[in-house]
Amino acid sequence: MKSKELADRLREVILNGTWVANTNFKDQIQDMDFQGANLSLAGRNSIGLLSQHIHYYIGGVLKAFQTGQLTIRDKFSFDFSPFESQQQWKDFQESFWKDTEALAQIIQAMPDADLGEAFIDPKYGHMQRNIDGLIEHSYYHLGQVALLKKMIAQQNGVE
Repeated sequence: MKSKELADRLREVILNGTWVANTNFKDQIQDMDFQGANLSLAGRNSIGLLSQHIHYYIGGVLKAFQTGQLTIRDKFSFDFSPFESQQQWKDFQESFWKDTEALAQIIQAMPDADLGEAFIDPKYGHMQRNIDGLIEHSYYHLGQVALLKKMIAQQNGVE
C-alpha cells in the first residue's frame, strides 16, 4: 500500500496531481513554447533547465532500479543546453512523462517491505527515503517553475 501511495505522489507532482500544489509539471509546461522554456529571468534558471534537472533525477533513479547501478551525479544535474526547437522541447516532455510513469510503475510494484531496504548502496539510505526525496525535490522545483511562469506572463502582459 505504501508503494502505491509513493507512486501516486510521484505521478501527482509530475503528471496529473493538484492536491499539494494545485498544479503539476505537466500542467505548467505542456502549453509553453521552447522560447519561453529557455527564458532566464534575472539570472534565474529557466523553466526548461529546471524541468530537465528534475527529469535527470527521475531518469537516473529509473535506470538505477532497472540496472542496480546509480550513474547520475549531482554535479551534472544542471548540465543541459537550451532547447533549439519546439520539436526538441516536445520530445523532451514526452520523455519526461514516459520516464515518470515508468518509474511510478516500478515503485508501485515494489513490495512495501522493500522500501526499508538500501537504495543501491547503503550510503544512499533506504528506498523510501530516496523516493520521498525525489518527490520533495520535484515539488521544490515545481514551485520555482510556477513562479517563473507567472513572471514570464507578467513580462509579456498576460495575467
